[in-house]
Amino acid sequence: IDEVSCATVLDACRTRRSWKQAALLLTSMATAGLRCNLLACSAAISACGGGGEQWTTAIELLKRVGLHSLTADLIAYSCAINAAAAAGEWQQALLIASELVASRVRADGLAFNSVVSACEKA
Repeated sequence: IDEVSCATVLDACRTRRSWKQAALLLTSMATAGLRCNLLACSAAISACGGGGEQWTTAIELLKRVGLHSLTADLIAYSCAINAAAAAGEWQQALLIASELVASRVRADGLAFNSVVSACEKA
């Protein structure tokens, strides 16, 4: 097993919303000493976007991006915002958006639209 294979599986987890498997694989990669790239981390975070309690896993995975010597990008933040918004957790979506702004990552309207949408539903 190598990083490319794991990234492919993580992308499949994203597509199928298999968030438990994605989180487990990301943890297993670190344990096995495999390097994780930002795309793989974002895929794992995105897998948590189906609503329900997995939004907490999305936030935890976003925090773990730094453990892989990576800096979260717009995609990683947006995936976490979407996961919180899909679960109706507008406060968390707003908090992640404020972290996005503080990180100085160049943000786009799509990230903030998810926050607005979550606030509208509250």
